[in-house]
Amino acid sequence: GDLTGWMGSRTYSDSWDGGNYWSHIGYPQDIAGGSRPCFVGDFSLDGHDSQPETAQAIMHQADVIPGQSGGP
Repeated sequence: GDLTGWMGSRTYSDSWDGGNYWSHIGYPQDIAGGSRPCFVGDFSLDGHDSQPETAQAIMHQADVIPGQSGGP
């Protein structure tokens, strides 16, 4: 982060639900055995308050597979 900058973080806001402005990149196992990155863009999220004030499940319908978990 000191060299390239920080991505930053925020608490999820339900006002973002349905907005197609999210992106994901990772190294999925089903493309070149996980050796090449894959970009998925313009998908929406849907936040569900599972425990108000402490936790929120965030759902999506983006095309992801093991190997992309934890990707920005």
